[in-house]
Amino acid sequence: MGMQGARRKAMPTKNGDLRRSLSTDWGCTSSPMAKGLVYLASPYSHPNESVRNARFDAAVDCCGWLLKNHPTKLIYSPIAYSHQIALRCALPTDWRFWSRLDTFFLTRCSEVWVLAIEGFSQSRGIAAEREIAENLHLPVRFVTGPFPGLPQIYLLRDDQPNEQNRSRWLAEAGVVDQRGPQNYSTSP
Repeated sequence: MGMQGARRKAMPTKNGDLRRSLSTDWGCTSSPMAKGLVYLASPYSHPNESVRNARFDAAVDCCGWLLKNHPTKLIYSPIAYSHQIALRCALPTDWRFWSRLDTFFLTRCSEVWVLAIEGFSQSRGIAAEREIAENLHLPVRFVTGPFPGLPQIYLLRDDQPNEQNRSRWLAEAGVVDQRGPQNYSTSP
């Protein structure tokens, strides 16, 4: 039975076999995850359209930089690839609508990188993507940047970014930051 006729069931959570569930419950065919395929999670949903647009721009810029600077990785960004479709076709912009497609891609990826811009720690979509990654035993890393006033650079780390470890991240990357506290703003 194709995906149109498949009955939509609740997403399995802890201790569930997500790949098997996608295959049997949603009609997705099973295939192995692709080595080097990275899922770039980033915040998107927001009532203000200009914030959504800024988050889209941040995802595209980061995705492009990662593709250029990590040539052994294939980067999939659901925001970079679906934002224009949502706008042109008047589709919803929330996790609930996009969860099936994003979950499918998560099952194909070998790791998840979270773009740590404003809103990432409050994002319901990122929380769900991280939970799915945990259920799939995928490593989760964090990408932060770019840093205004500095050359375009993103940092990839295993620890979640915050103001306390930002200076250490920059120092370890050999970047001198004289601006003071980081502003992850994507507000209008």
